[in-house]
Amino acid sequence: MWVVFFHLYTGTLFRPLSSVFPSTVRWTFQHGALGVQIFFVISGFASAWSVRKAEITGSFTLEFLRRRMVRLAPPYWVALALAIANLEFSNLRHAGAHALPSAGSLLAHVFYLQGLIGFKDIVPVFWTLCIEVQLYLAFILTLLIAWKIGCARLAVLAPTAIVSAALLAWTGDTTGSSATSPWFIHFWHLFVLGALSAWVYEKALDAKWLLGYLALVLIAGTRSRDPGAYIGVLTTAIIWASHSNGALRRTLESRPLQYLGMISYSLYLIHYDVGYRFLNVGQKWTGDSSNAALGWFASGLVASILAAHVLYRLVERPSLRLSRALSSAGDQSRQQLRVQD
Repeated sequence: MWVVFFHLYTGTLFRPLSSVFPSTVRWTFQHGALGVQIFFVISGFASAWSVRKAEITGSFTLEFLRRRMVRLAPPYWVALALAIANLEFSNLRHAGAHALPSAGSLLAHVFYLQGLIGFKDIVPVFWTLCIEVQLYLAFILTLLIAWKIGCARLAVLAPTAIVSAALLAWTGDTTGSSATSPWFIHFWHLFVLGALSAWVYEKALDAKWLLGYLALVLIAGTRSRDPGAYIGVLTTAIIWASHSNGALRRTLESRPLQYLGMISYSLYLIHYDVGYRFLNVGQKWTGDSSNAALGWFASGLVASILAAHVLYRLVERPSLRLSRALSSAGDQSRQQLRVQD
């Protein structure tokens, strides 16, 4: 939601909205891009938790990646198609208003490669999907290497985790120059924080290792003045606190938050082409009126949530079910092989 507020607030209605919202709200919305850092930490936790009981063989690695792609790709491809349709529609109303992506750009987007190849994102949020796929790949390969050589997974993870923290300290912050980097290593420390949290949560890792890495990220982020590092540390602290704090856990498990969490991926994908463009249309109709801007802001938010609900029900939820079915089928196959052995 934070990213959604960021895009809706910093769009064409930024000036009139700035005169409506109090300073604390303006500051919060203006820093909404930091929601990406929260997402990477949670993704690391979820990934580590999902494989906590698995034997990380080569076949499981392929299955893990296949399940992730089945989960991520269909909603993403629909959002990509919607973005192109929006561009086409704009060009019908105003000839040549927007250059359509080339075939190469479109193909790169389909396979999460646009940043690595050098194509501009068709929708500004799509760069994070490229990073997320790399994070999944790096994580599961780390676990596979640890399993293959019979080494503790923390020992294999540590070198890249330290490199990521060093990059954070010496080459800039993840909300500034490095935010445009197409390489996962600039965001790896956030994913690692989530993964370490999961290992501590399942009592497979001593908490001192998580605390040590939290301190390292905090020091690196302080040196580069990266607010994303602070958000990553805070998100990790909230994850850990929810384990022992019943009130916080009940709040996070409340129906409204659970619902927003359920549709969050669809909302993230679609809000720009629905809510942001909704505000653009509104601004053309009513100008810079503050009261009208507030109405358009609320309408854009509602429209984004409704569109995300539809995308979730029609595309994302079936993709989740298929991913879980593949996981169950893979578990049964491995059990049969063990019995045969």
